[in-house]
Amino acid sequence: MSLTYVVTFFSAFCRCAIGFVFLLSFVSKGRDIVQFQQSIARFRLLSKNLSNIAAILFLGSELAVVLCLLLGGELLLVGFALAFLALLVFTIALFSVLIRKLHISCNCFGASDQPVTVTDVWRNIGLIICGLLATAPHSGSRRGGKA
Repeated sequence: MSLTYVVTFFSAFCRCAIGFVFLLSFVSKGRDIVQFQQSIARFRLLSKNLSNIAAILFLGSELAVVLCLLLGGELLLVGFALAFLALLVFTIALFSVLIRKLHISCNCFGASDQPVTVTDVWRNIGLIICGLLATAPHSGSRRGGKA
């Protein structure tokens, strides 16, 4: 088994995993957008109006990630970059909830009573790492290297 095969397999696995997580998140939140908007407001990082806008932007970015990863080609790196940005922003927000000792639900995958925990932060960090590692073969091919 060659290294190229392993890297290609790992990249495809990460693409599927991130795509599935973002699809699950989008569908779960999309069932009750108002609930998701309220959960963003409970983070107390933005005003109510900005929280509503942020919630819609997050839903849009999740759908965009899924579509980019599904379509692939030139959109693949765009999808991974958008996933990285969304995960980074949400991870910072989750971390701020923990630092400020707020007892609120993440609602990362739809309505939930489970409070934000350090596990939520580590899950996102794992997804960020997965996405970064998955882009390595694709970013090399852009510079003229081999994928």
